[in-house]
Amino acid sequence: MTVPLVMPGILAAFVLSFILTMNAYATPVLLGGPNFRMMAPMVVDEVLGKANWPFGATLSFILMAVTLILTVTSSMFIARRYSHAD
Repeated sequence: MTVPLVMPGILAAFVLSFILTMNAYATPVLLGGPNFRMMAPMVVDEVLGKANWPFGATLSFILMAVTLILTVTSSMFIARRYSHAD
């Protein structure tokens, strides 16, 4: 009985955690080392390290688009599913 009541909060926490994880820079660099690849450090490496601005911009756009799509989709799902709770 409790799980359906807390489900919107669980879904919102998942989305916020995903957004913070996708855009994290310092944690993957410090904990993962140079061989561990994630999107944010890869963008920095492409733009600042290799001066490959077009590829860095493409990676940034993909990162932003995925984050935005997930956020909007989950917000619509939560609003539609839990707006008219009985």
